[in-house]
Amino acid sequence: MRIFLGVLGVIATIAFFQVYRANSELLEAQNSPVRAENPKDGEIPDIEAESRPAVDFCGLDSVQCESELPESTEKRVRHYSDKFGFNDPDLLITLSKGESGLVEDKVSKPNSNGTYDVGAFQINDVHVCELQIKKFGKEKGGCIKSEDRKNLEIATKWTIEKIEAGALYIWVFARKAGLKYNT
Repeated sequence: MRIFLGVLGVIATIAFFQVYRANSELLEAQNSPVRAENPKDGEIPDIEAESRPAVDFCGLDSVQCESELPESTEKRVRHYSDKFGFNDPDLLITLSKGESGLVEDKVSKPNSNGTYDVGAFQINDVHVCELQIKKFGKEKGGCIKSEDRKNLEIATKWTIEKIEAGALYIWVFARKAGLKYNT
């Protein structure tokens, strides 16, 4: 068995180094000037990097290109406000700035009751469906999945629904800042 594992380890190591070498050669080729043989005088002149054809890596899943980068959180909140027919995007922006500084994946320090606030709108654990089911045996209406609190589109929609239902008061910042929703 030890011999088998040893051989397997050697094979894995060889495969790793072959992939590593191939990737290194590819990167080196992409970063060096292209050389072409000149049949007239036998020399191999350098061709400027600008004349090389551009390699487009934007189609790869692991590459995020400039054109694909997400817009600012504020612009996206405004977009979702419009998408969901909410007429006061400035209220959403002010609320998110006050709660999280518009940081989509922010997680608060534990509150005095041991709960956490999560996401751009700092949605508290008490609103999480899974925790409501665990504590009460059922959802208590208007809940959100735990992971969705960091999803700006879903969190914005949930926040809009709460505000339109008259529950702006659930955010401490809204109470302290005296935020109002004018329908």
